[in-house]
Amino acid sequence: MKELKKVAREGIALAGGPAAILLQIAHPSVGQGVADHSTFTKRAIARVQYTQMYIYVMIFGTPEDKASMKAWVDQAHARVKSEAGPRPYSALDPELQLWVAITIYASMVGMYELIYGPLPPAMAERVFQAYSVMGTSLQVPKDMWPKNLKEFRMYWCDVIENQLRVTPDAELVLKEIFHPVKSVPLWARPAVLVAMPFIRRLTIEQLPPSLREQFHLKSSKSSRMISGLFVSGMTCVYPFTPLFVRQLPKTYSMRLFRKKLKKRGGQLVKP
Repeated sequence: MKELKKVAREGIALAGGPAAILLQIAHPSVGQGVADHSTFTKRAIARVQYTQMYIYVMIFGTPEDKASMKAWVDQAHARVKSEAGPRPYSALDPELQLWVAITIYASMVGMYELIYGPLPPAMAERVFQAYSVMGTSLQVPKDMWPKNLKEFRMYWCDVIENQLRVTPDAELVLKEIFHPVKSVPLWARPAVLVAMPFIRRLTIEQLPPSLREQFHLKSSKSSRMISGLFVSGMTCVYPFTPLFVRQLPKTYSMRLFRKKLKKRGGQLVKP
């Protein structure tokens, strides 16, 4: 867990978040559930906050924190289901939760390694197993999590090649992710307008080529250049930034959780 915390505390790891979301919604069942039961346009900031809060609580929280967060997420997921239509789905489905958890691992560790370099092989295996908490804290059985990084890569390639399919629902969410101005406060809109062209290009370069093609996103000279400049710049600057700055997202998310917990009398879900 100590090694997991060393990776997860770094705010830069969240830079892979948009790519993780696109990988998630490209799974037809996840994409339909998101489209049917959420409004990215109106609540994009809240969704990002809650996802980050879940990640950080499950890694840095106390056992009581984790139990409270699990109950809250389970309650929310219980409403996200449909037995009608061509693709029945449930947010409590362990297979869907496994894919979402795997994308969180891949995006966070992938971004960490871009800045700090590859993890030593033995440590990489331990960190991968520790990240199973993203799924096993919910409905994913421990034995469903890949046993090692070799099995992870096989699973990853199989899902990307054989299960991901960009639907109209996923394309709609893509537009809302890449054009989120309406969902952010007025004071933040100028910063978002400036940052989004860079975030879009970085995200494009993080996606598997086959998925880029399905989303009608193209790797271009400008996207490769901007992505390369971002990584080069962060590699030179980010590791030397004070730790308290690098872990601001973690600090903020944990404070948000504590505030929400206090507001609800110590329990996110009433018995």
